[in-house]
Amino acid sequence: MVTTSREVERKYDLDADVALPDLAHLPGVARVAGPRLHDLAATYYDTDDLRLAAAGITLRRRTGGDDAGWHLKLPVAGARQELHAPLGRSTTDPPGALCRIVDGVVRGAALHPVADLHTERRETSLLDEHDEVLALVCDDLVQGRRLLTDAEGDGDASSWRECEVELHLGGPKLARAAEEALLAGGATRSRHGSKLGRALGVAVVVPERPTVAARKRTTARELLQAQLARLAADVVRLDPLVRGDVPDAVHQMRITGRRLRGILGTFGTYFDQSVTEPVSEELKLLIQELGRPRDLEVLRERLDALSAGEEPGLVHDDVQRWMDARLRSSHRAAHREAAAAMRSSRYADLVRTLESWATSPPWSDAEDRPARKALRRAVAREWRGLKKAVAAARAARDTEEYVVLLHRVRRAAKWTRYAAEALVPVAGKDASRLASAAASIQGVLGDHHDTAVAADEVVALADAAAAAGLDTFTFGVLRARLDATLPGDERRFERAWRSASKPRVTRWLR
Repeated sequence: MVTTSREVERKYDLDADVALPDLAHLPGVARVAGPRLHDLAATYYDTDDLRLAAAGITLRRRTGGDDAGWHLKLPVAGARQELHAPLGRSTTDPPGALCRIVDGVVRGAALHPVADLHTERRETSLLDEHDEVLALVCDDLVQGRRLLTDAEGDGDASSWRECEVELHLGGPKLARAAEEALLAGGATRSRHGSKLGRALGVAVVVPERPTVAARKRTTARELLQAQLARLAADVVRLDPLVRGDVPDAVHQMRITGRRLRGILGTFGTYFDQSVTEPVSEELKLLIQELGRPRDLEVLRERLDALSAGEEPGLVHDDVQRWMDARLRSSHRAAHREAAAAMRSSRYADLVRTLESWATSPPWSDAEDRPARKALRRAVAREWRGLKKAVAAARAARDTEEYVVLLHRVRRAAKWTRYAAEALVPVAGKDASRLASAAASIQGVLGDHHDTAVAADEVVALADAAAAAGLDTFTFGVLRARLDATLPGDERRFERAWRSASKPRVTRWLR
């Protein structure tokens, strides 16, 4: 079974004769426990050309300490998501569940040992007044050995001392205070992203996103190619996070897919449609395949929040536990299906195609002109489509079709937003202002849509609960609360639309 946790840590280099400072007086720390001594042995796995390291990912088998097992660490914003699997019987073959998560990174290349590390660890716990762990401070003496068979320096050994401050319940204030104390005591910020990087002499950090630079005469092709390159890189970066079911990763991948479809659709005159239309359809299919796990993620979060805000007597604990377990199970099943789709040859072909377009997009024979003027017209078309969708929805306000038409407004706002965001590098505040206004509409109507969907799902859950012999009163309460929020969302939409319609938002499109 694979478990997951979020790891936030900072690393510091220490000379052998430097003593760790007293950390008992850091903010929020009531007492210090330890040190506890651990003897850790780890073997790191990667491809011959270190594809995992190049993506900021590490895979290791570690013995000793409190978390012996196989560890896969994926980079997320300001932290790492750690997926943990038991040691199992094999001492050489990484678990298939972890290997499948990095399939899109290694792309068929074999994983094998690239480094062995032995660590003597002195672990100190920083505790609050309730003896809860705020942070762990690890003083490590490390010996590393390269195992790359085809690399110059194979078998080279190295040793060093480092300190890790791993946050648990502690926040940024504690992290800053700990860093100040360590630096004042003679430590220096580590120049390495991980122990593996230091042992191999390589950087284990996430590659920077491609930049979308612009100047006054940036052409349409230059801007669109830069946007395609950035979005293709996002697909590759998000791939293991989606497969590993890291929170919000599915959502971000769907957004990336929509942005790509927006580029290919809104600015379609600049592309060979016979080449881009099949790819756009593949992107649409990917977005749909990721839709069910995302919908269940949103539904569970919404119902959890509603339940937590209710009076205890109105939400029965046994029903809430049943509902949460059912939604978790449904989400796991939906995610397995989505992950299986990402292991298909169709998905692999899609990613290779997008990567190739980063350097060689399938251009049409349309004249390449300065981007601001040439592409502004396409954004204006999306804006007119949004206005038309809003008018249709308003005309049907008191009908059963209103909810459906609001969903169309949301989609139109989405395409307007993505089109405007693509022009921000050349149109600056003008495009940014329109993108922000469209995003507000999209956000409000996204809440409205999610609420309407949740209201229907609650009815289905109530039917299933009744069949299981559970009381359905809680579901009636939740349905009533959901229905009550819809009019408020609709009023917020009207305010967002009035704001978006102001001349200062759209006059640059004329």
